[in-house]
Amino acid sequence: MAIPLSRTVERYIRTHAGIAECLRLGLLNQRALARHIFPKGSDLDISAAQMAIGRLSRRLIRSESQEEKIRREMLKARVLTRSNMMSVELRAPLPLEKIADLQGEITAKDDDLTVIHGTRNVTLILGQEHRDALRKFFPRAVQEVRQDLVKVQVLTSGKSKEMRGFSAFLYAQISAVGINLIQELTCSGEYLLLIEEKDLESCLQALRPRK
Repeated sequence: MAIPLSRTVERYIRTHAGIAECLRLGLLNQRALARHIFPKGSDLDISAAQMAIGRLSRRLIRSESQEEKIRREMLKARVLTRSNMMSVELRAPLPLEKIADLQGEITAKDDDLTVIHGTRNVTLILGQEHRDALRKFFPRAVQEVRQDLVKVQVLTSGKSKEMRGFSAFLYAQISAVGINLIQELTCSGEYLLLIEEKDLESCLQALRPRK
């Protein structure tokens, strides 16, 4: 059974968030979009598709943009930063007691350690002042060390977990200003980003989208 043309149009636009947002803002040529969706369609098909796009466009204009909801949530978020951080890749598997011992030593100094367990590697995110402790517990497991990094923590209200596209928006904002994420981690509405020190100012500006 053939899928109705109007349903094909809506499915395409709903699965391309950027197109849906531009359509909501009236920034797209609807006939050109119809030809893009149906490149081999007849003139009759293109006209019918354009009408379907117009109907969907009017519904989108009446609805609130998902991006606007995300921007409001971002404006309420707290952003914490800490410099002089390093990212250390260790060969997996590692004895859990060694990681626990390192964490205990760092915690005793009123500091914290972030551990990311991968299939082939374990990544540690910690302050550069803990180099000696790292060498003590893992003298031969270290594969790569990246220093002079900044840890950026984005603390949202928790509603971001239920907001479709929140993570994509966050990372797109950072990518748009040319920042490379060294490491990233998400937990219960908190986002940990590890970047180079030179990118800190640009990152902070990207995380404060205009209203």
